[in-house]
Amino acid sequence: MGCCGGKRQQLSDREMGVRQEEPPPAPVAVRTVTFEYTGRTGVTVLGPLTQTRYRFGGPGATVAADSRDAPFLHGVPNLRVKR
Repeated sequence: MGCCGGKRQQLSDREMGVRQEEPPPAPVAVRTVTFEYTGRTGVTVLGPLTQTRYRFGGPGATVAADSRDAPFLHGVPNLRVKR
């Protein structure tokens, strides 16, 4: 019986329905903005874009927030950008 002539090997994975593993996406550098809490107690703020919970435990507490949430955090009373 003769060989298939290597035709099976010539079929691409796509034609065979085999999925190629894709490499994981490259990590994205996240920029942060540090906020300081100036209120009397504590506060937790939910970042609207990242859904991250930012917890400020008391007066003077600082938290590094994702820059995508920063515009929203600017509008929260008793939070200010720490320079």
